Amino acid sequence: MKRLPFKPLHFVAHSLGICGALWLACLPATAQHIVQAQHIVQQDEQVYKMSEQPPAPDGGLSAFYEYTEDNLVCPTEAKKNGIKGNVFVQFVVEKSGELSHIKVVKGLGYGCDEAVITCLKSAPRWKPGKQQGKVVRVQKTLSIQIK
Repeated sequence: MKRLPFKPLHFVAHSLGICGALWLACLPATAQHIVQAQHIVQQDEQVYKMSEQPPAPDGGLSAFYEYTEDNLVCPTEAKKNGIKGNVFVQFVVEKSGELSHIKVVKGLGYGCDEAVITCLKSAPRWKPGKQQGKVVRVQKTLSIQIK
């Protein structure tokens, strides 16, 4: 049996059933192209867990950790309570090198988690990751030390 190539419109029509297929067939060609373009955009926005060439901060991770040490403002409540340790954060290095979707995976509380997020939001851009020679979005997880 010959396998037909995947076509997003056929998949959508199949998912919608007979009524949906009739509706989709009645759409003007431009609307069908919009549906196809949305499918391509979704593929283009994929976030990789790993890439052939991983993203890296300018100057390497040591320079990035130096930046966080210099710019991380330890909350008063954490200082009062002698809180020290690591805040594990996850973020996406965008194609532009900007850090986005920053979230705490394991925190310390006492305002430390929010302080780390604030620090990373203003961090310098990274060199983006590459997959098959193309710049891609890559998810990273790091631990930021609170002293």
